[in-house]
Amino acid sequence: MIKPKVFQSLPCLTEISPYLYGKGLIKSWFKGGDKRHIEKLFFDFVSINSDAFNFLKITPFISDSKSNIKLSFRTTNYIGAIPLRSPLNGREMADFIVYPRYINRDENLNDYIQLVYLLKEYIQPEFNFSFELISNDQARPPLFFECVKFIDILFKSINENWRKFSSMINIYNFPKGIISWRDYIKNEWNPEKRILYPCKTNILSENHKDNQFIAYVYKLAKEKIFTPSTPLSLKNKVWKKITYIDKYFSTIIPLTTNKLTFRNSDPSIIKDLKHQGNKILNYDILANKAWRVDFSLIFERYVQHLFHNLCVNFGFHYKNNPRLDKQSYRSPQWVLNYLEPDMYIYKENLSIFIDAKYKSHLYNLSSRSEFLIEEHRSDIHQISAYCAFEKTDHKIGVLCYPSNKFSSYKIQYKNRINSVNLVIFLLGIPITSQNINNVENHLKQEFANIINFYRGRNI
Repeated sequence: MIKPKVFQSLPCLTEISPYLYGKGLIKSWFKGGDKRHIEKLFFDFVSINSDAFNFLKITPFISDSKSNIKLSFRTTNYIGAIPLRSPLNGREMADFIVYPRYINRDENLNDYIQLVYLLKEYIQPEFNFSFELISNDQARPPLFFECVKFIDILFKSINENWRKFSSMINIYNFPKGIISWRDYIKNEWNPEKRILYPCKTNILSENHKDNQFIAYVYKLAKEKIFTPSTPLSLKNKVWKKITYIDKYFSTIIPLTTNKLTFRNSDPSIIKDLKHQGNKILNYDILANKAWRVDFSLIFERYVQHLFHNLCVNFGFHYKNNPRLDKQSYRSPQWVLNYLEPDMYIYKENLSIFIDAKYKSHLYNLSSRSEFLIEEHRSDIHQISAYCAFEKTDHKIGVLCYPSNKFSSYKIQYKNRINSVNLVIFLLGIPITSQNINNVENHLKQEFANIINFYRGRNI
């Protein structure tokens, strides 16, 4: 039986993972270890992998019970994969994978990729070249999204009608342009070919070397997209574009390359295309390295995407991540230099500050956990501070949390001294790419209720 190459697979934001007991690990991963000193084996395991755990922000816990020592882990908002080394010989033994929470999961993180594709903004994984994965495709960041993005940029770039001069050798019966004398003397001895001149001519064409290199990368991208591991929904989204691109490249012969070179004369979209193409060409170098992505940034972009569409429908203005800068020049070193809400939307006399919180609060509605209470207190104080920067009488704070269904909770705080009110909404936002229309409809209806409420107060 082949031993699996994954030591542990957990969702991010795991407070305490299920316990791994010493006796079980001795039989599986730490075979040959001294059963009399399991505790030392555990501490050696944590110590030898400390740098890898720190990279993925994983905290290991070793605890003892009457019958058995046990190991558990805490994960943060990072997803990704790291290799782990054996405490017995220091060799790499398996990978530790952290996948997204609050989103449908499968082996290849397809839902995460489709969500990012929906946002039209890719948060590039951060790689660590010190650690090399050993479980191949199961732990690697997926390549097919990079390929789909390459197809999108290539489709737009074709309309640029990008042409360059290509040097070609043609045979003429008279001297024309630059004669290739080296080729001429090969046949000069033959009287019938003595008056045939191989001449070098420059022709403005789409069939130039750069396009031939791009055609090669396009071939690689297309092959990857049409593998079984690529979600069918992504294939369907690019099918028409691929059909159009195939016609364009039908007369261009792909030329193998390991790097697309940038030139100052390249249009900006061609530079973007080459940059994306190099990601595909370099994938084999990066794919087996430890990687991580801050999934809280994905959730933040997702919330901004939803509210951007809302602003278009209701005629609101918006700003993503506006900076509220510090003005004092003399202050302690630990004072924040700026505040930055995730989004600020406004219209006439109504202002709304929005902050996305990738936390578990709306999955624990009945809990009185001190951790949840303190985290919520921090969130309320933060959104209240943002609202303090708005002069209008009608201002709202919105805290967005992931949830399994759309929900809305209105909280109102009142200062009894001056009768000033502060309204804060807690919104539960399902993280989905498949049913995002339902989420947008619920959000639109809730937003309309808020607008109507404030219109009744003569905003």
